[in-house]
Amino acid sequence: MNYYELVLPTAPSINHYYGSKGNRRYIKDAGVAFRAEVARLVKQSGMPTLEGRLCVVIRAYFPDRRKRDVDNVAKAALDALQHAGAYLNDCQIDDLQIKRDKIVPGGRLEVMIGQISA
Repeated sequence: MNYYELVLPTAPSINHYYGSKGNRRYIKDAGVAFRAEVARLVKQSGMPTLEGRLCVVIRAYFPDRRKRDVDNVAKAALDALQHAGAYLNDCQIDDLQIKRDKIVPGGRLEVMIGQISA
């Protein structure tokens, strides 16, 4: 399987990514900024929009030792990658792996996305 590899900034938590007002759900400023940076990185990588079934591996390097749920990181990153055109819809993902790694200054997410052969 061929993978496309991207290094993304640490995603904001879901509480900082999404907001709601009444029945309306919206993306907060931190989420808008994260999406824009992910879109820039996807475009810069030259990665095509992937179709078909996908495997995604996320390795999370957090910036500090605060408690974080890795599943929240995945939601924000996967939504931003879809918005950036890395794939059509995150429902294409059949295999998702998330791994917490060591603490690094500034934090980062290392993402590998590959198409699953039929």
